[in-house]
Amino acid sequence: MIAHPGVAVTNIVSNGMGTGMKGRIVGAMLTLFAQSDDRGAWPLLYAATSPQVHGGGYYGPDGMAEIKGTPVEVETEAARAGSGNWQAALGGSPRD
Repeated sequence: MIAHPGVAVTNIVSNGMGTGMKGRIVGAMLTLFAQSDDRGAWPLLYAATSPQVHGGGYYGPDGMAEIKGTPVEVETEAARAGSGNWQAALGGSPRD
């Protein structure tokens, strides 16, 4: 099972970009579109503790583009692209 937090507002922006103009702009944008650091932990806690979770599942926020929201099982990029695409990416079928 795999879980991801979506986009969470943490101190990574101020530590990574500093407190200059660029860091302040990115920080302001994140507060508008991202979720709190506490909410970012929810999908990971859900995956670790929920009886509804199963092996092989992928869990994250249910909002637009999985940026924020309530934890749910979400699809991987490969699943969204359609079955069989992983075979093409590997250069053939699993029997080749």
